[in-house]
Amino acid sequence: MIYTSRSASWASLLLLISLSALVVPNLSKVVVDYRVPLSAKVADLDDPASVMGNRTFFKIMGENSVTESYEFQKTPNGKFQSITFKINDKSIFLPDNDPKKAQVGFRRNDLLPKYDPKALEVGKKTYHHSFIFKEGLNKTHGYLLASVEFPKENGAHMFDLHWGNAFRSENIEGKLSPDANKIKLRDINFETLFSVDMVIGKVFNFAVEIDWDKKYADEIRFSFIITRTSGVVELIIIDL
Repeated sequence: MIYTSRSASWASLLLLISLSALVVPNLSKVVVDYRVPLSAKVADLDDPASVMGNRTFFKIMGENSVTESYEFQKTPNGKFQSITFKINDKSIFLPDNDPKKAQVGFRRNDLLPKYDPKALEVGKKTYHHSFIFKEGLNKTHGYLLASVEFPKENGAHMFDLHWGNAFRSENIEGKLSPDANKIKLRDINFETLFSVDMVIGKVFNFAVEIDWDKKYADEIRFSFIITRTSGVVELIIIDL
């Protein structure tokens, strides 16, 4: 999933690399696996009989084709491929395919994996997101890199990962916020729980544990986040 909150005319925004999975907390069982096999091709996203087509619930690409929206790339000594998300001025979401509902205020590119809510939305689960920025971006824009939404709650985010300027309607001059270069893990109220400076060409791995058995948003426990740069793993404990 990639959103940008202002118009984006460049072709390639960032590289979302190989690890994209949901596991139980002790890492013993993968519940949802969206890693891309070495043999997969982008066209497979349109083929429900393929591995990636079978794993994909829906795509949001605007008027772009899959080959205009994504690129699979092998990584040195990697067991999986990375996915490059591409956004341009045709990346406009039409809810219900209704032009009157066109979300023209931002550009959007989504890949949503298939999953079984009865298996996923119970107990403690750990969400893993890994990505690398392959080129500099305009920090006056805001980029929503990943999010997990509350079931049936009109798009409210349990958490999200964001980089760049946060959207503020009063910021008509595009003034940079002090944390514009930080990759931010945010809660339902868009408050930053953890942040790290973005560095082009370095891998960032995030792991966020959610206890689905909690009843209210303010009781959700984000148990740990892992960030890795230059091969060094840093473990930060966050217990709300």
